[in-house]
Amino acid sequence: MLKSDSPQHEPILRASRILFRNKFTFVLHIFMEFKVGDLVWIASAFEGTSFHSEPAVIVSVYVDLPRVFLYNKEANAKWLEAEDIGVGIVYDILYNGHIEEAVLGEWLVAFEPES
Repeated sequence: MLKSDSPQHEPILRASRILFRNKFTFVLHIFMEFKVGDLVWIASAFEGTSFHSEPAVIVSVYVDLPRVFLYNKEANAKWLEAEDIGVGIVYDILYNGHIEEAVLGEWLVAFEPES
C-alpha cells in the first residue's frame, strides 16, 4: 500500500490504486513534476532565452486525459491520439485570471525568476 508524504500527493496515489488494482502484483509509483501552489511558466510562452508571459500557479493535480480543446471532446481525442498521449498526471493552473484545465506537465516549465 502506498503512503503519502503529504496530503497533496494523496489524490494521485489513490488514483493509482484504482487504475491498477487487480491488474498487477506490484505497486506503480506515480510522481508529480509539480505540486499545488508551485509557480510555473507555460512552455509555449518561451522565446529564445526568456519567457514573454506571466507565470501560472498550480491549483489542482489529478489523473486524467490532457485537454487541448476544452470544449471539443472529439477534436481533443483526435489530437491526443495523433500525439500518442494518454491518461496521466495533469494540472489545473491559474493563468492570467482564468483556470486552465488538465494541462500536461510537459507543457509547463518550473518557475525560476529571470535574472
